[in-house]
Amino acid sequence: MRKKAIIIDLDNTIYPVSSIGNKLFKTLFSIIYKSGEYSGDFNEIKSEIMRRPFQFVADEFLFSDSLKSDGISHLSELTYEDNMRPFEDYIFFRTMPSKKFLVTTGFPKMQQSKI
Repeated sequence: MRKKAIIIDLDNTIYPVSSIGNKLFKTLFSIIYKSGEYSGDFNEIKSEIMRRPFQFVADEFLFSDSLKSDGISHLSELTYEDNMRPFEDYIFFRTMPSKKFLVTTGFPKMQQSKI
């Protein structure tokens, strides 16, 4: 049976966020680290920000309200202007004869710049 449509997420599905994450989130990581207003291992925080929505990570690692607000404000203006390399098998997805729909729940300005 042929698929008429495929719905796919952008981050960690088409390309690995870890391949751009350190560069993309460098300024955010700096804000978090300098604040000292978090609980837990900083490297784990960085890893989680590349996997899950910032708000969830902020809650899990007990960011102060101020730090959480600063992070959201920063992320809402963040863009990515460099090359991104998709997963190797993305070429097979592109050749599938179906309508494709890209979905994402990230910050609009950032996600639009990556698209």
